[in-house]
Amino acid sequence: MSNIKTREVTTKSKGIKAVIKEAITYGENQEIMDVYRDDKLSRSEAARKANKLGVEKIIISIDGVTENIYEVFKELELPDALELTDEVKKILDPKGVGK
Repeated sequence: MSNIKTREVTTKSKGIKAVIKEAITYGENQEIMDVYRDDKLSRSEAARKANKLGVEKIIISIDGVTENIYEVFKELELPDALELTDEVKKILDPKGVGK
């Protein structure tokens, strides 16, 4: 069982409050990476699917909502979504390799 800590992030644009994990497990990372190994998906489809998984695995709540996180995330205004995407990327690439 994982004891990964969480933290609250507030977007600068609209003040959206999100609770996110500070890390993911190796298994969660492998699940996301497996998307890129699926030969049936185009690069853009794989990127979208991996992004969705990353959001679902890292963001615990958005303004107190904990259900259907990805659907809630998609309804955010772009500046807020991009800020949260940056936070998700920091967790998925802790060494900054993908920059």
